Amino acid sequence: MYESAAPSQFDQELRELRARAYGPHPDIQDDPVALARLDELESAHLGERESARLGAREPVGVGVGVGVGEAAVAIEAPMCPESVEGIGAAAPASFWKKVTETPTRRVWLIIGAALVVLSGWYAMTWFMPPPPEATLQPMGVEADNATLVAVARAPLAGVDESTLSGYESYRGLGPWVAEGAHGTRCLLVIERWNLWGVSCAPPEAELVVDIGVFPPDYAGTYSEGLEDGTVIRFKVHGDTVETYLYPAPGTD
Repeated sequence: MYESAAPSQFDQELRELRARAYGPHPDIQDDPVALARLDELESAHLGERESARLGAREPVGVGVGVGVGEAAVAIEAPMCPESVEGIGAAAPASFWKKVTETPTRRVWLIIGAALVVLSGWYAMTWFMPPPPEATLQPMGVEADNATLVAVARAPLAGVDESTLSGYESYRGLGPWVAEGAHGTRCLLVIERWNLWGVSCAPPEAELVVDIGVFPPDYAGTYSEGLEDGTVIRFKVHGDTVETYLYPAPGTD
């Protein structure tokens, strides 16, 4: 259609259509005929340039979308045959495929995953506290005279004797929990009339008493069979008291 027109007329028409498409006030999106003509002229223009560059070699076209306002003009962009051959080349293999493409690599992948899992489990067990030696339940009994004598040995705790709650004993040591002065809670570890340890803290704080086995101390029944330096920990946990046994350094 454009072969019979002089080059100057062809260029003038292409410039006018481009101005309507890309100028400051584009209106070609409302004119389908002009859009089709612009597509035709752009394809011809690009085809002539590619033909002149390649000589007798026939260009191969690839569609390229050019946005014009709300419409889009499809332009046939020529490409040399070498470029077209490259499009059909296989995409590079993914990293995962490369890692698992041979049995040896799959084996090493499984071994690596197992090591990661074991390392995570070891880290968790390293930082997690050991399980309690025993979990003592409340007995629901009132304090006897011997217990009250032991409680009186800690006057600074300000224990309200009417709130004393006793728990099962561990190695002859009986933990008692009661309300203390200034709204605190107190944990007392008692063996008959002997008060071996007391600790008071706000209700939201951890309540712990540690009883150690040391040569200078009076050897209570709780220390039988334990090495010097062993520590027995009593810890209030909800409605129970947990006990932990920490052996002396250098012993199993």
